[in-house]
Amino acid sequence: MRTLILKGSGGAGLGDKLWAVVVGIMYAKLTDRELIVDWRDTSYGDGTRNYFSDLFTLTNIQHSPSLPSEGDVHPQAWQGRLHRSLDEVVIEDQFPWSRAGGRSRYSFDQSRLDYPARHLVMWEMDQFPDLRDHFVQRFTEYQGLQDEQIQARVFQQHLTPCDDVISRCARFQEAHFVPGKMVGVHVRKTQECDANRPNPEVQRFVSETRRLMKSDRERRLFLACDNRAVIEIFQAAFGSERVRVFPKWMPAAGMHMHMNRECPDQLQNVRDAIADAMLLGRCDWLISSRSSAFSWLGRMFSAASENRRATLSPTLPWNWRFRSFVRSCLSSSVVGLLKRQ
Repeated sequence: MRTLILKGSGGAGLGDKLWAVVVGIMYAKLTDRELIVDWRDTSYGDGTRNYFSDLFTLTNIQHSPSLPSEGDVHPQAWQGRLHRSLDEVVIEDQFPWSRAGGRSRYSFDQSRLDYPARHLVMWEMDQFPDLRDHFVQRFTEYQGLQDEQIQARVFQQHLTPCDDVISRCARFQEAHFVPGKMVGVHVRKTQECDANRPNPEVQRFVSETRRLMKSDRERRLFLACDNRAVIEIFQAAFGSERVRVFPKWMPAAGMHMHMNRECPDQLQNVRDAIADAMLLGRCDWLISSRSSAFSWLGRMFSAASENRRATLSPTLPWNWRFRSFVRSCLSSSVVGLLKRQ
């Protein structure tokens, strides 16, 4: 059986990981390969076992939980090392990590569909634009859809959260949601995020939420957030009785939630994160960030119509805009190099 093996990156958050799974599903469907999602990394586990099946089930696609033990592999860097995590292989190779370099060495050109290798390995979602045209041409039901609409349809057709998350979401929704009156908001505010991927200012989320809440006093707010101080800002602005927050472990103000040594149970922590995203998706309106991968995940679950979504973009200073431009140029150069190989 020909396979596509999707590795998890220990440095990636939940949104980035699932975005890569969506791209992997698309490539596997296009090339009739069996998909193997191998999250044997240290984001939410100890690196010794694949925890993907603890969180999600793949549906309506050929898949397997077991890694192959024989057969040729592409990229060559994975030959004989399929049971290793991306993090382990990078350390073993003493590879000076950069995203562009890691994509070139440990993934493959996804615009090409005719690889002869029995097993292909990837870890990233960066090449979605190159894969999109192939996918839409083959599966015509996706024609005319925007990028996120394609991603959401693939996500909803092929990824199902674990039973524990589904049942907890159902209980919370029954107890705390007002049917037809829920405004979902995701705000990310951590030191890590501010340093690497700026999000819109908190006040912009408050202002957009106020615009929706003031027109109907019966509306309630579901807030998915990783910062206690931000939760308190929303409670002060709208009243604690109107703000709903899913119960979960929270880090110290400003600290990140995943890969946090103070977290007592990383796997439960990520289940709670999936529940947050699912509940955002069950709200009637959705306010999210264009620069947050977790906001993207909330939109993947969402059934809200486009005119009930507000996706906010950060206001970037000139040095951030320049850095984004350089990264885009480097990314394009590496993808071009992959295509020439």
